[in-house]
Amino acid sequence: MNTELLERLQAGGELFISNAVLDGAFLLRACVVNFRTTQADIEAIPEIVTRIGRQADLELRPNALK
Repeated sequence: MNTELLERLQAGGELFISNAVLDGAFLLRACVVNFRTTQADIEAIPEIVTRIGRQADLELRPNALK
């Protein structure tokens, strides 16, 4: 799911998130390097990730598990 979520977030253009692999787990991570990034930008990350993740889950989860 995280791989799909990463692809959708990057394609959506609202934010850029990268990944890391820790103890074999594929994780999402925010890495802020742009000096124009604001506190509001940082605070928006959880909402954007949650919204796109829910959409992906609805589309990918088998009907029997919904």
